Amino acid sequence: MSIKDITFMNVVERRNYIDEKLKEKGLVSEPLSADGFLEIWAHYDRDGNLTIEEQELDNFLNEYLSSAHAKFIEVMSEPEINKIKKVYRQGLEVTEGGRISLEYMAKLLPVELGVFVLFRSDSRTKTAVEFMDLWKKYDKDLSGTIDCNEFALLLGDMLRAGSPTSGLQGFDHKKAEDYAKAFLPFFDIDHDGKLGLNELARLLPSKENFVQLAVDKAFSFEALTAAEVQTLLGKYDKQSVNGTLEGNELSAFVRDLLATGSDKFTAEDVRDLEKVILKTCDLDKNGSIDVKELALVIKSIANAKQKGGDGIYKFYHSRSDKK
Repeated sequence: MSIKDITFMNVVERRNYIDEKLKEKGLVSEPLSADGFLEIWAHYDRDGNLTIEEQELDNFLNEYLSSAHAKFIEVMSEPEINKIKKVYRQGLEVTEGGRISLEYMAKLLPVELGVFVLFRSDSRTKTAVEFMDLWKKYDKDLSGTIDCNEFALLLGDMLRAGSPTSGLQGFDHKKAEDYAKAFLPFFDIDHDGKLGLNELARLLPSKENFVQLAVDKAFSFEALTAAEVQTLLGKYDKQSVNGTLEGNELSAFVRDLLATGSDKFTAEDVRDLEKVILKTCDLDKNGSIDVKELALVIKSIANAKQKGGDGIYKFYHSRSDKK
């Protein structure tokens, strides 16, 4: 199925019905994220082939509706909920094996959510390190933005199995272009044809930001254990795999670090904080951050008095929304 064929409008009745009922009760809809939807889907798609059994549809819809529209479910009667399920089932596409595809279910979702769900299921780029590798490939002038044509190429690399150098075998250029057209209204809000790093970071699963737990502990003045710091480093040490963070590994960590404070950071912020971290915490001056130096970085976020941490503390908090 081509992305352009996903109209998402076949079930306007379903969304209008939910919105009307919520409005009657003075409630506001809080849509589920793509991560949340795929987490529920994975519970029923046990073999990972992007389909669920037809007989599991009712249980899936129960869990989806209660997660996506918890307030809605609380105020609805059973007959009203059954009416919603009936709308979902209209035009149901079931394979010969009695299974329902993720592509079909995505058409029932709000437009933005549906596109993100399908892309996440198609994308082969799962980590922040891989993403930074691709970002730097296209942001060659270090402007902190890429244009729409580069965006389509970046999406193509994210869809391609393996690394950006793994070749074009089995690669669908048209699918990348269709995704780019579908995503642009959500990313290029000001219509200037330029897309920033912080915006496109949404293409990655939100749970990929492993640094949030470490930062939360730092702000509560709870010391990270050596094992926790080692685990954190291991999440980003994906290319050199030498027990240190360097190059795109460090860039990915810094990107996620800035994201814990604000979603308004730029690619220039990432580069600048990298420099501050290497200047203040790279104690052996080898151009990389080892596990002890990484612990120092995390401590510095919450404590300006930490040895060498004043620069990191000031930079992070100057870009953070947390006051």
